Amino acid sequence: MENTHEHLIIACVGTNINHQSNIAKAREILDSTFADCRFSRVMLTLPIGMDNTNVRFANMLVVFNSTLDTEGIVSKLKQIERQCGDTRMARSRGEVVMDIDLLRYDDERFHLSDWQRHYVKTLMGEMLQLTNV
Repeated sequence: MENTHEHLIIACVGTNINHQSNIAKAREILDSTFADCRFSRVMLTLPIGMDNTNVRFANMLVVFNSTLDTEGIVSKLKQIERQCGDTRMARSRGEVVMDIDLLRYDDERFHLSDWQRHYVKTLMGEMLQLTNV
């Protein structure tokens, strides 16, 4: 549901295969879906809670404004995951083509355990220096 008030959104983007092309595709779709996207740098990390520990993830944060409510944002992010080629079948093989999680909607935090992850803390700190998040 849309209203006229702009909300500050922060999301975390990650993939564990074809890092460069998947991150580029996600950036392109996010940029065309939401206005004024600001992206962090990409950081490679080890997987958390997965069996295949030698496959690294490429992670970045994206900050943007939207008039959508939280349900609308989450729905759009899941749609973008699918547009990037993410499927349940791929996930069952340990391939995360694209994962985009809502971390913050205005002052409300989501995926609270993600906020404790080193890469989220690092990238969030860098984003804070560049923009008023």
